[in-house]
Amino acid sequence: GLLAASVLDVPFPDGSFDAAVARDVLDHIPKADAHPAARELLRITRSGGCVILTLDTPDEEYEAEQHTVSADGDWLYTAGKWAGMAFHPYAESELPELAQGHPFHLLPDSGGGWALLIDME
Repeated sequence: GLLAASVLDVPFPDGSFDAAVARDVLDHIPKADAHPAARELLRITRSGGCVILTLDTPDEEYEAEQHTVSADGDWLYTAGKWAGMAFHPYAESELPELAQGHPFHLLPDSGGGWALLIDME
């Protein structure tokens, strides 16, 4: 069946899955929440498995929509089609924070953003 849950509190035991995928999820929540969310995805993935994260990078559309920028660098959209949405434009230097000490590789992403393959040792 279908299960809906917060990425901040995934209702599965440690190591439940061979892989976890978050496609354009962690970049659309505040950075302060993205780290605990990544920790949850890593927690539910077994040793020997992998976690794949994709993250958008800013483009003209992101920049054109009306937004403010928080102290953490989160873009908070205040009007228009994305009103109420959060976006954190991750720099390459921030990516290791999401991997939380696990080895990772950057994969080609046709959308021009970041795609991380995190190896669970």
